[in-house]
Amino acid sequence: MVTACPNPKQPPLTFGDLQAYAAEKKSHFEILINEDREDLENDASQASASMSPFVVAGALKDVARLKREISVLQNDAQDTYRDHSAPILFFAAYLFNLRELREPHNGTNPLENANAILATLAVGRRDQAQVLYEQCLQLLDRRAFKAQEIHVEELAFKAAHPDGYVEIIPQRLFNFALELMGASSGTPRLDWEEDFTLPPDADYIALARLVTTDDPDAAARAVCRLCDLHVTYSRPFGPDNEDALTGFEFDDPFLALWPVEVFAWLHVRASLGLAVPEVDHPLLDQPLGRWSGVTGPAPVIEDWMADLIQQVATLDARYADLQRLLP
Repeated sequence: MVTACPNPKQPPLTFGDLQAYAAEKKSHFEILINEDREDLENDASQASASMSPFVVAGALKDVARLKREISVLQNDAQDTYRDHSAPILFFAAYLFNLRELREPHNGTNPLENANAILATLAVGRRDQAQVLYEQCLQLLDRRAFKAQEIHVEELAFKAAHPDGYVEIIPQRLFNFALELMGASSGTPRLDWEEDFTLPPDADYIALARLVTTDDPDAAARAVCRLCDLHVTYSRPFGPDNEDALTGFEFDDPFLALWPVEVFAWLHVRASLGLAVPEVDHPLLDQPLGRWSGVTGPAPVIEDWMADLIQQVATLDARYADLQRLLP
């Protein structure tokens, strides 16, 4: 039975708009991909001193983003996301987190972790999501996220200036990703303000906790609400790549149509043996929004990337675990 979402919000662009954007940028994206790959491969072959895990993580993230944009032109975006974007996002976040845990730089981004956790869940890689989840809990405990420091400053300003204005923007997807992982494993709920000094988003936290509900109507309403929130916080063509800093966390054309948090929620629910709701919403009624309900084959890691990861693992004993994380 398909549940019609009441008064659903319309995505800010169509799949045709996304394809037109990708076609316009295709040549430029391909040049950037090749440049990133060549730089990484050269550094790996020469065991270059510039090949730090931090640099590798950033370059991998760029490659993942560019490849997914081009993939919509071949109508194989979901396969590309599973085989390339999701595993690359995982390794990039893992490297950033590992550096922060061992050599604190106060530079790990909650949103990048959220995107990586949700991406791995969305393609059925709960094992990888668990690795990032455990890293994030350690980072939160250590107050290692810059966002935690910023929120302390926001609270201090509000206390000192009761009539002043400060906009506090929750880390919405980060709240959702960690709460979803916790709810699916039955771990205690997080107290974001008290324990971690991060502002909570009540909507996303409640929706993550609903993943275990036995009420099929409540589950369907949760998916409808997730879709509407995705549209609300999408701004695919905003200025200067600063949208995520102002609360628009789906801040490029692909992400605006890729319901990663919905797919993650559905996969978690299915993995728990619970009924998966079917809903009618415009976000899901386009090629990037069609959830198959079946976990695909293991990601196909390209040789250049597998070689690169193995090279990073041999540069420093602290990164040896990378090799066992390859599929």
